Amino acid sequence: MKRNRILLVVALVLIYWWFFTGNDDSSLNKAYAPAIFIYFCQYLEELVIGNEAKVPKADYKLKGLAIAFRHGERSPLIENGVLPDCTAYHDVDRRSFSDYESLTEQVEFTQFLQVDPYFKKVELAPQRSKCSIGNLTAEGALQLVKLGDFLRTQYVESGVLDASTVVDFQVSPYRRTFQSAVAFASSFFFPLRQLYPEIILQAAKTTYFCNEDNCTCPQIEGLRKVFHQERSAIYIRRYPDLSTELQAFAKASKMAPFKHPLEFIDVVLGQYACRRQPLPCFEGKCISTEGIAEASEAVSSLVREVFSLSKPLRTLYAVESYPILNSVANTIAEIRKDRTSKRVNIFSGHDITLMPLEFTLGLNITAFPPPYASRLVFEVYEKTDQTTSDVDWLFLRVLYNGVDHTTNLSFCKTFVDGLCPANAFEKFARSEMLPTFSGEASVSAICEREKRSNI
Repeated sequence: MKRNRILLVVALVLIYWWFFTGNDDSSLNKAYAPAIFIYFCQYLEELVIGNEAKVPKADYKLKGLAIAFRHGERSPLIENGVLPDCTAYHDVDRRSFSDYESLTEQVEFTQFLQVDPYFKKVELAPQRSKCSIGNLTAEGALQLVKLGDFLRTQYVESGVLDASTVVDFQVSPYRRTFQSAVAFASSFFFPLRQLYPEIILQAAKTTYFCNEDNCTCPQIEGLRKVFHQERSAIYIRRYPDLSTELQAFAKASKMAPFKHPLEFIDVVLGQYACRRQPLPCFEGKCISTEGIAEASEAVSSLVREVFSLSKPLRTLYAVESYPILNSVANTIAEIRKDRTSKRVNIFSGHDITLMPLEFTLGLNITAFPPPYASRLVFEVYEKTDQTTSDVDWLFLRVLYNGVDHTTNLSFCKTFVDGLCPANAFEKFARSEMLPTFSGEASVSAICEREKRSNI
């Protein structure tokens, strides 16, 4: 496995070298954008590609769509001295952001975009050049403009986007996810404003889109704390040399000690790599791409190991997967009830929105955290040559960053034309997922169990 990872990295570096050789506007890219940075930063010159809306046969019709995406590039969550300039790097991207800013100021756009009162005081676009802790950058907004434009192009001929389609657009309660949602809506829905005269951005209560009392409780945050403690303990025990190196970097940078290599990755990406700045040196030692790759592998390895060992993490991920999975199950139920109905659900979230779903669905994703502007897509199809009396006439397709992972779904035992029967997904989402990963049949039961254990 280690040999395969090394070969993958070498291949990515060669692809990167081939792509950028001869690009006169990318001199800094050649020096500071190895494959690992291209992957995590998702630079704007990288194309958005994917197989959304592509099914093997013509007798399938798209009826339901759910898209959960991570926000775009942001500044680090940990303060590390003076933040770099956040102006878009390429001239073409600076012009694109200027055009985007102008769009968000147009009356037609502000009337089209209806904003939840929670976000009323938040600017629609991030600042052009000033970085601020944890907030979206200009390039981060443009990443979601690109993604929205790509996915609209993929789905516009699929039949799921018409005037009868019910649209629900939820946004986690953060500035960066709100501004990412605005950027996505500007390129996905605004060009279709004749079909959708307005789009409402609704503020969710949590990062995992639980908006009701029956899907969360204060004890859930306790599970997160336990997970962080377990992860830190395994990290220090499993990677003592890496831990020592990262603490030296934190000390030299006048930051609090890193509890986990993910904090180091966050600083490196937000402060240096995604800003295309030289990697820092302290006391004669420099941060290297090899060290960053080691920290990245540690992040991925640790979360996989802790998930297999830790019931608190499995329980936490089950609870955090529940709202979105049940939203998809509700879409399927609505289509079963009314075959003419169509639904589109959008969730503007975080890496911690996507990761629980990747694990509970069994998608076999190996690299964490998800890159900026990553997306997890659920497509619900009807088989047009089957009647509602057939065993199942609805099918599910699941894609992560444009790659079809349907056949990896842990709960789906049989497939039809590479699609999962929707009833298998409904059963998993409503009655199997929580017991499988938490041992309880409901989130309320989990909360009661955790409450008793803390007495």
